[in-house]
Amino acid sequence: MPAENITADQPATNQLEVYEVGTLPEPALQFVGDQLVTVKGRNHLRLYDRELRPVANLRHKGRLHHRLVADPGGRSLVTISQEGEAAWQAMLWQWSAESSSCVPLPSARSVLQVTYSSDGSRIATADDSGLIRVWNEAGGYLYELATDATPVALNFQPGMADRLLVLTSGASGRQQLQLWQGNKPAAIYPLPPNVGYSDVQWSADCSSVLAYGLRAFAWLQADGRLLLTGTTTDPDTGYLHLAPLDSGWLLVCDRDGRLLVCSVERSLLLADFGAELRAGSYPDNCLLDVAADGTSSRLVATSTDRPPYLFDRRQQCGVYLLHFAAAGVHRTGLVAVDVAVSRHGDLLTTTSSRSAERQLNYTKLWAVTTSGDERT
Repeated sequence: MPAENITADQPATNQLEVYEVGTLPEPALQFVGDQLVTVKGRNHLRLYDRELRPVANLRHKGRLHHRLVADPGGRSLVTISQEGEAAWQAMLWQWSAESSSCVPLPSARSVLQVTYSSDGSRIATADDSGLIRVWNEAGGYLYELATDATPVALNFQPGMADRLLVLTSGASGRQQLQLWQGNKPAAIYPLPPNVGYSDVQWSADCSSVLAYGLRAFAWLQADGRLLLTGTTTDPDTGYLHLAPLDSGWLLVCDRDGRLLVCSVERSLLLADFGAELRAGSYPDNCLLDVAADGTSSRLVATSTDRPPYLFDRRQQCGVYLLHFAAAGVHRTGLVAVDVAVSRHGDLLTTTSSRSAERQLNYTKLWAVTTSGDERT
């Protein structure tokens, strides 16, 4: 359905203000609460506070996979690591000002997926045999549940640490979305066949569920009724960001850079990152990625030739991170290839590379406010 443009009818009442906190000579991974996690080498993670003061050094003797999952409260994180040729294992990290600890979450097979409950009291790990184990926040084993397919994604229901949504893929490629209550199956959500989904999300009010991938999504009501689907086979199109919102709305950012909110009946255009990022002297500019805060209120779009663009969908305003423009994107060859946004949207990072070598050079931390806010 054609999208209605609401940006002209709802002008911004505030303006975004972004200022640079500092620079680190290493790539950032993500935020853990208000703390930033960076990677140094193959087995070393560093944590910094919001002023870029060192908080903790996390070292493991094995090789760390550069994918980690953080406790929403910022108290711990789980990495997947490997020693020698052994199976990939989940490791629970906790830290204080004086020390850090690492607790294994044992599995006989390689761990594929990890997730936290919304209150941080439960951790679920899934291995390549289809076995899912649930642990408490200290790494104590609680129970397990067995699936007959490969787990692709896990997600606890917000506010319900005993209800786990599991997306699996069978040998035939058929995917299934199932809700578990403790170690017992509670519901199966119907998914369109032969579509490659890679993640699942709940809406914050638990009224809907989203299964999605780069080129397809299925949005379902919590009772299993299919609300909306999208799919494309064109390699140049797809979805950079999707999120189920409260009150029956779905946020969609497609590869063309259009940011929309959709319901079953209508589609509203909030912003066009593609138009912004292709403006001026950069007609061949290509959108790379979109990252968002925990409620998808603030989003950052990165591209090949233009500075990163920050947009606040609630305030209906956006701003470029002008450090890149001031430095001269073409003259220096710098491209912001990775971006992370804190859960509350008040911090973000850009990790840059030189476009010719694609070699990661440094990370910048930025603080975000709206006009009238006090900097903290």
